[in-house]
Amino acid sequence: MKVRFGICADLNVDFIHDGVWRFEQFLDECKKAEVDFCVQLGDFCPPNGNQMKNKECIIKKIEDYSIPFYHTLGNHDMDANNKQEVMEYIGMQNNYYSFDF
Repeated sequence: MKVRFGICADLNVDFIHDGVWRFEQFLDECKKAEVDFCVQLGDFCPPNGNQMKNKECIIKKIEDYSIPFYHTLGNHDMDANNKQEVMEYIGMQNNYYSFDF
């Protein structure tokens, strides 16, 4: 059985002008490839800045995607917020993962 997964890193939404567009492209490619899950490697979408826009444009897309999405935290995710705030904002249940697929 083949396992397919998508990996993205350093979207830096709110800091890089095309972060939302790059994330949409990533999700489109993952859908085409029919991935089993996605891993986000940090520096993603901090709860500060355009919080409502980010919730709508980024976090909602993950919720609508309907496949597992695993996050790790990057240093810039916590520039203005603590770890717990960032984890709650992006829907990260734990700060570690272990699973078999």
